[in-house]
Amino acid sequence: MNILSVISFWSGLLLFIGEGCSSEKVLFQSHESKTASGGEIFNSVSFKRSIYVDVWTMDQSHFGMNSEKWDKLKIIVDREKSPVTVRYQQLDGAKNIEYKVNCIDCHSSGPRAIRAKQDNLSYKDKLSIYTWNLIIKSYGDVRLVEDNSIIRIKKLNINQEEVLKLRSCTRCHRNGAERGELSKKNIGSIKFLIKNKQMPPWPFEISNNDLEDLKKFLYH
Repeated sequence: MNILSVISFWSGLLLFIGEGCSSEKVLFQSHESKTASGGEIFNSVSFKRSIYVDVWTMDQSHFGMNSEKWDKLKIIVDREKSPVTVRYQQLDGAKNIEYKVNCIDCHSSGPRAIRAKQDNLSYKDKLSIYTWNLIIKSYGDVRLVEDNSIIRIKKLNINQEEVLKLRSCTRCHRNGAERGELSKKNIGSIKFLIKNKQMPPWPFEISNNDLEDLKKFLYH
């Protein structure tokens, strides 16, 4: 049994035990994401699972928790495919609209770990986020479905396709591995995770040679 199978088992068990809270929306202030001007971002996330498909819905505000303007996004994960596939939608109410936001900069490998400021979260919300993060890890290498949204996404990310090929990172981040490959579009997330000592995960470290090459990748 590989690591993804173990994670999938535990996430499924927690989802079954905590079904009452794991399907409800969780509203939180992002610990990682900031607006272009450095302001706080607020997210409201919910999760729904069917036999083969997971649907993640996120309302996001760049103008405070009480703003009337929230972007509504949906990430649809097909677990029956191998590798797992993902589609993105932007909504106006229940209607699909042209994909205009830059969330793919963080979500190029499908849903990614939810990093919420924990101060005002209830135990129930913390349990939901912990369960969801295990589910996200269980997907492994995720591939984008070619549809109109992805065509738009590719236009948003032109000239950002250089792939990170350092051994310290490709143990997990490569096609066919536990997580998809990393590229220039992921620079913001890479910087955050390294600064906060969340990547690489224990017990791994970045070798001195790779560290120098990583700095070139991030800052040049």
